Amino acid sequence: MRIRARVGAGRRCSTSPWTRCSGRGTRACTPPSSGRSSSRRPPPSSRYAARWILLLSLDICSVLTSEPCILRVPCQILHGLVGLVRSPVSATLPQIGSRLFVTWGILWSFPETRTHILVSSLVISWSITEIIRYSFFGTKELFGSAPSSLLWLRYSSFLVMYPTGISSEVGLIYIALQFIKASEKYCIRMPNKWNYSFDYFYASILVLLVYVPGSPHMYTYMLGQRKKALA
Repeated sequence: MRIRARVGAGRRCSTSPWTRCSGRGTRACTPPSSGRSSSRRPPPSSRYAARWILLLSLDICSVLTSEPCILRVPCQILHGLVGLVRSPVSATLPQIGSRLFVTWGILWSFPETRTHILVSSLVISWSITEIIRYSFFGTKELFGSAPSSLLWLRYSSFLVMYPTGISSEVGLIYIALQFIKASEKYCIRMPNKWNYSFDYFYASILVLLVYVPGSPHMYTYMLGQRKKALA
């Protein structure tokens, strides 16, 4: 009878993860410490405030400089690295690269393309996308949550803005090909001391070909993000 009683007590005690059984009874055990003290970490509000102050100061510096887009690149990547925006760096880099190429490699380098109607659709698409994006993340970080309407815009506006933006980028690169070929700008011809040649015309065609697999991949990725966020 004593053996059965002890076995039954052992079975009852084993159901609690922090209860230790013995022959005389049970006694509670304290859970193991994680080794980290939560009191040492600053409150979330102060961490978010410090993060915003740092990143906003970098953005202001980039705006005040003569070449703001040069500083915008590390700022955009830094936003993803420190968690200000939830977009991964792997998704941010292609977008920044394409925008830099269109801005500096096409529009700035070949002024003949600036008067095309696609420039207006390009700027509108980029502007609306970034306004919604940073409004959503800023509201969420400052207040803990974003309104449902802003959440829907964040993960639905790309359904229209992404195709119009990509189409404008591709169209402007295609239009600039004739000016690139005629001017031979940024081309390196042989012979030269580096024994190296580079043709900006064919490099631009290569960029256009990258859009073929890259655009559906990015669009599919954003559809998946939308499904997760609005589920």
